[in-house]
Amino acid sequence: KGDLSLLREVNRNLVLELIREHGNISRAQISRASLLSRTAVSDIVADLATERLVTEEGVSSSSGVGRKPVMLRFNHEAYHVATADFGEVHTVTLGIVDLAGNVRELRELHVDIGEGEEALFDKAVMNIEKMLGTLSLDRNRILGLGVAFPGELNHEQGLSVFSPNHGWRNVPVRDLLERKSGLKTYVDNDARLRALGEYRHGRGRGADNLVCVSVGNGVGSGIIMNGRLYRGSHGVAGEIGHCSVTSDGPRCSCGHRGCLESVASGQAILSRVRTAIREGQKTVIRDLAGSEPDELTVDHVFRAAEENDEFSLQVTRDVGHCLGVSLAYVMNTFDPDIILLGGYVISKGGEKLLEIIKEVASEEVFDISSYRATKIEQAALGADAGIVGASVLVREEVFRSPVAYS
Repeated sequence: KGDLSLLREVNRNLVLELIREHGNISRAQISRASLLSRTAVSDIVADLATERLVTEEGVSSSSGVGRKPVMLRFNHEAYHVATADFGEVHTVTLGIVDLAGNVRELRELHVDIGEGEEALFDKAVMNIEKMLGTLSLDRNRILGLGVAFPGELNHEQGLSVFSPNHGWRNVPVRDLLERKSGLKTYVDNDARLRALGEYRHGRGRGADNLVCVSVGNGVGSGIIMNGRLYRGSHGVAGEIGHCSVTSDGPRCSCGHRGCLESVASGQAILSRVRTAIREGQKTVIRDLAGSEPDELTVDHVFRAAEENDEFSLQVTRDVGHCLGVSLAYVMNTFDPDIILLGGYVISKGGEKLLEIIKEVASEEVFDISSYRATKIEQAALGADAGIVGASVLVREEVFRSPVAYS
């Protein structure tokens, strides 16, 4: 009996995935692609239709003889996913996302991490409830809560082992949010989920092997290998931000010196510029940001570089150099089809920063032919990447085949 139940679930998820991937597909086409009998396919489709996951889309335009087949479509509005991205220290991004990765509702919360995880999670859950109310969504049609969280994370336990930017250790993120929200909760590293979002719904579609590097308050990366999210043996794969790029660099939040994050992240850039201004550095950044160094942003730095301010140009060159060297390491190690760059440092740095990164990567990579074969592009989903990826995590965990990873 157990074997039969398992087989039914495998077949159900196989049929559902075929419908989702193809957009419009007939029962006969599913039967041929899955090697299931037409009777079995019809029974599965009937169950999926009852759950509103599949709808009929009229008949095929085929000119063949006989009755034209009825086409089936995946109903991406059958369920929604609640999502939360805790990737930035002072901001939590919340979203309600449908099964096609469309963001239906978005909200940004400004938070004080000094209040602790309980207060932060309470605030997030309260606002998720408000968003569900705004959309008039039935909680029974919420597939789950997907959470993007920074730092070292145990995916299986939903445990934040160490989040340097938050200063948290061994925080049971999944259990706390599941208890507070009443929703089945799935948690993974924020950079990994941005990669998953780009892979399924962004610029990474069609690439079997990709690396998505996020440069914001911190620096991290997510890796897709052979079409699957790669976490590593201990859940720390992709922590590119804590690889050393300079032996005498500033101390990083992780405790080491010279990490990529300590020289190329948004916080590192601001720390360097503020110190220089206080020490009398001549730069137009001061005029753009006003008289107080604490008021300046990364945007001010890159705007000054566009005005050919020499100090800002040097900061941009240094950041681009460190990121370019790191991407060369990535290409030498993983040989991906594409490297996607996201996060507010990349978006604010624009083409000037991207050109420097590409130039340095081409100089540092082991094999220039692999550099030419690997695309380096700006990610497509922008600030939504984390919540879209979190929705994909929930969708794939709920609908994945029970033998998919055996």
